[in-house]
Amino acid sequence: MEERKVAIKEKRLNLHEEEVQAKKMEQESKIMFMDVSVLDETQKAYVQQMRMQILASRMGGSGNESV
Repeated sequence: MEERKVAIKEKRLNLHEEEVQAKKMEQESKIMFMDVSVLDETQKAYVQQMRMQILASRMGGSGNESV
């Protein structure tokens, strides 16, 4: 019975991790494909920095992953 409870908790944790990862991917996709032509220079610089961090993390680099 205890093993079954642990297995259920592990499945829930895995599902939660997948949901978090999906949300992160959605947010990163929005940043990567954002139209920056309507942004001011400060906003453009921010988006560019975020894009660099995303690319670095995807390529195994040491981008700041505190996003």
